[in-house]
Amino acid sequence: MKIYSFIFLLFLCAYNTPKEKHPIFLENTHIIEDAKEIEIFTLENIATPHKQHDKKEIYFEDFKVLKKLNFVDEQSADLKKIVLEKGNYLEKSQKKCPFKTAHAIKFFKNKRDFIVLIVSENTCEKMLISSSERDINKKYVDLAEKNTIHEFLGKMEK
Repeated sequence: MKIYSFIFLLFLCAYNTPKEKHPIFLENTHIIEDAKEIEIFTLENIATPHKQHDKKEIYFEDFKVLKKLNFVDEQSADLKKIVLEKGNYLEKSQKKCPFKTAHAIKFFKNKRDFIVLIVSENTCEKMLISSSERDINKKYVDLAEKNTIHEFLGKMEK
């Protein structure tokens, strides 16, 4: 009987091993991987104080949306892969340059689960995460100097 208990425990351990956490999105990669809707916007690069928001406009973390970019579903798999690529991010925040936004990428899984990436201009490679998940919400991240996120967004502007 003890041997069956031991085999059962081994079976449980093998199938319940925790998935490796993404260095930026931690255990929330499923929101990006399973996103039903992805939208890309250009933003004003200076924040508008919350009390000065125009109710007719859309804002992401106080950055006003200027326009929605044309994004086709065929590009979604590429964008998901690019955003989850670990080489796009620096492990520790090191950059002291000013955060000037350029774009927002919205991953919408369902009514409750979303991640919005507010990406700076590529003169200072940074990103702010706005999310339904508390462990990554309002998290600033440094991007690698040469990253495929800025490269992808640059192609979207053309």
